[in-house]
Amino acid sequence: MSSHHIVRESQEPALWIMQPQACDYAFIQELLEWSPWVLVSEAALTDVLGWGVKIDAVLLQESGNELWLEKLQEQTPLEIIVYQQDSLQSGLDHLLQKQVHTVHVVAEPIFAENFHFDHTGIEWVLFYEDFKMIFYLESVWKKWVPQGQLFYLPEKNLQTSNLQILKDKPGFYEAIQDGFVEICTPEVGFWLSEKLN
Repeated sequence: MSSHHIVRESQEPALWIMQPQACDYAFIQELLEWSPWVLVSEAALTDVLGWGVKIDAVLLQESGNELWLEKLQEQTPLEIIVYQQDSLQSGLDHLLQKQVHTVHVVAEPIFAENFHFDHTGIEWVLFYEDFKMIFYLESVWKKWVPQGQLFYLPEKNLQTSNLQILKDKPGFYEAIQDGFVEICTPEVGFWLSEKLN
């Protein structure tokens, strides 16, 4: 088994792998290069164990985890987080207890719709396909981007500058020209997806 662990600082982002199929494995390897603390959801265990990386913590449902415990023996030391019904809340509680500041999540965007992230105090960055999705804790976001930079904004109540909506793709926008784009929402906290180059 190869190990991605080098030296850690408490400021390094944690990596929570929920749905490994959401990203190309080569990209997940890039995330692992930063030697994060790795949390794996039960549904992702088969894939992640097959990669041969060191897992730091695993979320297992209370019933029927004996088979997993046997398969995870090589991963010691390992934190096992047992949950009864809500793996998302159990994982979040554990991250808060560890005082994690940033979490990189490998999952489909539906994950973002199932939880209220604005009260966690954690910076959430979701990776799926070739997008990076951030829960932005302000009501205004501004960044310099090249012409054609693609964004996905699920929020409906937006004001934007230097962005045009793509008529054939609801929720997708692209930068009109090189320069700053700005996105404003009436409420504090929104999800913003930016296509990775």
